[in-house]
Amino acid sequence: MSKEIDQIIKDEVYQDKIFSFLKKNKVAIGLFSFLIFFIPIFYQYFLYKQSKNNEKLLTQYLKADLLRQINEKEAIKILNDLKLSKNETVQILSINELLEYYINNNELSKAILLINKQNYNLELDIFKDLQNIKLVILNFENISENEILKYLQVNNGNSYFKKIKNKLLHDFYIKNNQVTKAKQFLKF
Repeated sequence: MSKEIDQIIKDEVYQDKIFSFLKKNKVAIGLFSFLIFFIPIFYQYFLYKQSKNNEKLLTQYLKADLLRQINEKEAIKILNDLKLSKNETVQILSINELLEYYINNNELSKAILLINKQNYNLELDIFKDLQNIKLVILNFENISENEILKYLQVNNGNSYFKKIKNKLLHDFYIKNNQVTKAKQFLKF
């Protein structure tokens, strides 16, 4: 019988320790439970809102694409708004549509201004090279030798576009009747 009484006392002491621990830490336990339960819900809600926002931006982009045939001014206005969006895909698509529009309408100065103003996250050299090649092509008739050399930097490391850059320099020197310099870039 004494073993039973000892066991009952141990159980009561254990229960008292648990209740004491819960009393002392009820705020921390409640907060922890709240976080465990609600963080996944908030995260799912955040992903849902982000998805809806991206869907809305893509819908606006498609609307602008369709409007280009009916109402170009409205389409250009939408594309100009979308180029400032936080969605990088929609931003790049909008900028490229605007560039295509400006080039097709012989508004090269606006296209050049758009490329210069655009603040891409150009961490990769390939994107910087593409931007510089676009600038050279758009401004090919008015570009100076120093500018084209600065933009193209043919001898600067491994370039994915070395052949294109050499061809542009070759054509530039032919255009300016500098055949000897053009021959340097003929072998690509």
